[in-house]
Amino acid sequence: MDDKRRKIITFFLFAFMLFFGVSAGMSGNIQAEIIKAYQLDLEQASLFITFQEIGSILAMLFSVLVADRLKKDRLVGLLLLLMGLFNLLIGTAPIFLLLLFAKTGSYVFSNIANNTSSAYISDLYHSESSQNMSLLHMLFGVGALIGPLYATLIDRAGYGWNGSHLLLGGAVLLFVAGYVFLLRKQKVQADAATPVGLFPARQARIPLRAMLMDGNMRVLCIVGACLASYQLFITWLPTYLYNQDTVLYTVERRSFIITAYYVGMIISRLCYSALSKKVSTHAYVRFACLTSVAILGISLFFQTYQLWLIGNFLLGLTSGALYTAQFILVCKQFPAFSAGSSSMVSLFSALGAMLVNSVIGVVAGRGAFTEAMYIPVIMIAIAFVLMLSFYKPKQIAPDSA
Repeated sequence: MDDKRRKIITFFLFAFMLFFGVSAGMSGNIQAEIIKAYQLDLEQASLFITFQEIGSILAMLFSVLVADRLKKDRLVGLLLLLMGLFNLLIGTAPIFLLLLFAKTGSYVFSNIANNTSSAYISDLYHSESSQNMSLLHMLFGVGALIGPLYATLIDRAGYGWNGSHLLLGGAVLLFVAGYVFLLRKQKVQADAATPVGLFPARQARIPLRAMLMDGNMRVLCIVGACLASYQLFITWLPTYLYNQDTVLYTVERRSFIITAYYVGMIISRLCYSALSKKVSTHAYVRFACLTSVAILGISLFFQTYQLWLIGNFLLGLTSGALYTAQFILVCKQFPAFSAGSSSMVSLFSALGAMLVNSVIGVVAGRGAFTEAMYIPVIMIAIAFVLMLSFYKPKQIAPDSA
């Protein structure tokens, strides 16, 4: 591929991940305003989470079955266009049902674009994919940090919660226009990685059976389901801390604790591009799982504000690049079907998150909140054992050539 064309595509993939992070980061910040604006009860508001999980599963199924049959340069542009349009729809939806539809659609297309972008980086850079993928996912962390501040500034400027979505949607559409303009201007004869048109002349059949029968893929799918516990722990932690001590863990202190995790995560993903040259990906996954179990176990046992603050920063610092590492391992396993294979692991992650989240809710609801918070720690420990005992670093699927 022409180097200039590759740089253009890479720039827009990075920009998308930043936008995706902002969208994800601001969603929790404006949830209360949405509930108030549409006069929703808590049962109705819970539908956002339900449809979000359904949208996630639909996105993964599409990516597994279809994404590798399409041409990623055009697919990314189409998905970004849809993401921008659905954000505009969220900002202008007159009724709750249309808002629910718009948020679900935005989540579906953003997640497909997320998986496709990660797979495309692997296709574009091959031996340098570790460094570039870690930078890609670092930008999601930066966007997630910016998101709440961005939504607050837009609201204080008098544009309300929907102004955040309108401005974000407009910015995404401008970037899509620039993406299309610059790629058309290049007029480069496309190769196998970036062919012209949405559908290739010859569609490769995605080897779903081979993926499911491959030992390493099965391990990575189960590990993906276990490692979804990281986000669940961070999601439940503010509620858990508030439940433990409402006076000690004020809104500000809970925010500092969560922010500490994301700061550590950004540093981790930034440094992983250099670390990946010296440490194998599977070794990093094992290290991150083991240190995470220790950090979370100590934090839960001693229960002090200072320890939560330091522990969450260290958690982000040691495990923040795990999501990147999973993509790298999967793409190496089936490089010819990077989008399908990585989306299969993401599908298992979504299913694992739904299951573990339900168990945490049931256990916490019975008055055993601390015990419930140990469930993600146990799942991470299981992931460590699986990677240590069953993952074979040198066993690359023969059909991936």
